[in-house]
Amino acid sequence: MSLLSAIRHSLSRTKAKLLRRCGLFRTDWETSLPEEVNFWAKALADPARNWNLQEFTKRTDPELSLQQELRDLVGEDWGPVVRILDVGAGPLTRLGKVWKGKMLDIVPTDPLAPEYDRILNEIDLQPLVRTIAIQGEQLTKHFSPGAFDIAYASNSLDHTRDPLEVIRQMAALVKVGGYLYLWHFVNCGIGERYSGLHQWNFDGSPNDLLIDDGRERFSAQQSLGANYEVRCKYEHAFGHDVIVAIIRRLA
Repeated sequence: MSLLSAIRHSLSRTKAKLLRRCGLFRTDWETSLPEEVNFWAKALADPARNWNLQEFTKRTDPELSLQQELRDLVGEDWGPVVRILDVGAGPLTRLGKVWKGKMLDIVPTDPLAPEYDRILNEIDLQPLVRTIAIQGEQLTKHFSPGAFDIAYASNSLDHTRDPLEVIRQMAALVKVGGYLYLWHFVNCGIGERYSGLHQWNFDGSPNDLLIDDGRERFSAQQSLGANYEVRCKYEHAFGHDVIVAIIRRLA
């Protein structure tokens, strides 16, 4: 990026912050849902043109191994079955489906699952693991505490009504010694000028995940308390900065 482009980008982000704080750039979560459905309808109909063909291929590959970063979390004393909750999975979970020597029980959830089923039926595409309709803020109504080894979310929690509540719900559902693995683009709300479902920003420090809506900032570590340990790192993917939060349940 040239210096001039960088300056313009910085000014645009500053303007978005100021307008947000003044009460502008408001979007209702419910009315933005059709945009997400339309995106997936186009993406699945022609992933090479409207999405990412490599990503589509991975999500429909029955032999794709579970991602190494998740395998690294599993302790030697864990049993032969690893149960993973994928929150905001979309129509096709991106989690790999196999792990030699382990059995994977993947449970993808998304409030738009009925719409995704309709799209998949229209294009005659059967998902390897079907997403079930559950809002992230209501996970504990559907699953028992400690039911999962890992709770996973990729580019999804910043699209929810209340990402901090979703994280609390996910945290309650992992067993002691289990993990949350959260992968999100940095500050999407600002970058997308708070359009559609992009109402939240994710950022952080090595020891905390910070979430804000352009008006108020929240700490994941403070919200979860001493029974959870938050660690964050930065990556770069698809031309954007990414923050990865790895949260372990200690007790």
